[in-house]
Amino acid sequence: MSLHAGILKLWLDLPENTSLKGKRQIIQPLIRQLQNRFNLSVAEAEEMDRWKTAVIGISCISNSAVVADQLLNKVLAFVTDGGFDVVIRDFQIEIMAV
Repeated sequence: MSLHAGILKLWLDLPENTSLKGKRQIIQPLIRQLQNRFNLSVAEAEEMDRWKTAVIGISCISNSAVVADQLLNKVLAFVTDGGFDVVIRDFQIEIMAV
């Protein structure tokens, strides 16, 4: 049996945000909800000192590449439709055997 690691990288715009404190108030609840709802590893990965953008890295491990891909696509849909004050500028999903 092989394992598969799935990685979702989200580039987010925060158009209404005006400070780093405001960014934390948007990004930290988003990260917590993703961790709690999907049981994933989630972290802000880049652009931490910029208050209009954020990059979030999300990872999962599964015994099926299909399951990992489906889960990360559910996460993408959740962020898109979840009512968060973010706009997904771009995303990248990568599934690899480990």
